[in-house]
Amino acid sequence: MPVVLEFWPEYHAGPFWTRAGASVDLTTLPLPDQLRVRLAAWNARYEDAKLPFESNDTEWLQEGLVLLAEARAALGGDYEVVVTEAWWDDKPAQP
Repeated sequence: MPVVLEFWPEYHAGPFWTRAGASVDLTTLPLPDQLRVRLAAWNARYEDAKLPFESNDTEWLQEGLVLLAEARAALGGDYEVVVTEAWWDDKPAQP
């Protein structure tokens, strides 16, 4: 059974969370170092104003989609990365 993680950027934490709502330390995940660095840098630029209901700037969102796809590929079958917001995936998971 794969470990389920939710993809959700946030201030000072994320972008991966357990189903219990705990932030996951990127260093504990089997990700390439360069991807870990890119995910951390991208998440550090998070602010509410970057989400699509507050902004028309799609650059940050597009970068997040690329990082999400790369993370899913790197984590493989041992992890299932779900989303709960439609802008992160065309098939959002049910909460």
